[in-house]
Amino acid sequence: MPEAREFLAKHHCISLATNGPAGLWASTVFYANEGFDLYFLSGAGTRHAWNCRPPTCNVMATDDSSSVLGLTESEVLLRRRRDGPNELVSSKRHALLADGIAIVREPMSLLLIACGVLYMVLGDVQESLMFLGFVIFIMGITLYQERKTTRALDAVSLRSRSVAVRESSTRAP
Repeated sequence: MPEAREFLAKHHCISLATNGPAGLWASTVFYANEGFDLYFLSGAGTRHAWNCRPPTCNVMATDDSSSVLGLTESEVLLRRRRDGPNELVSSKRHALLADGIAIVREPMSLLLIACGVLYMVLGDVQESLMFLGFVIFIMGITLYQERKTTRALDAVSLRSRSVAVRESSTRAP
């Protein structure tokens, strides 16, 4: 088993084989690992992400890093100038109140609140209060989801290590 751990730590590509309603599927993904726990990012709608539910997910790690050439130094400099640095945005811990105020200040939230106030001004108080109640409920759900997402991203960034592939060799970015 020590050889397998060393292999996983040294390589960064796996062939992810899954089986689902549409049949077998294999895809190469980049990964990070902590022991035998493998982490990869993928869109929720991709076939391998949809199929990757125990016990239908199998992983085959192969030494396929030779096929990954990476970027040349000039391409790296060009992309940094064009797109900025390739780094995770640091997430600062915000107070619950500050996050709530940020949601209320969003244009869609302001528009919905204005509609509720307009209902009230026009004299339909019951409909106005019901409408504003739903708006506040949705804002609460949004606040909960944003804070949950922030915590999940923080957990991933604590576990992540990055490796850059430059002209067929790996190194720290």
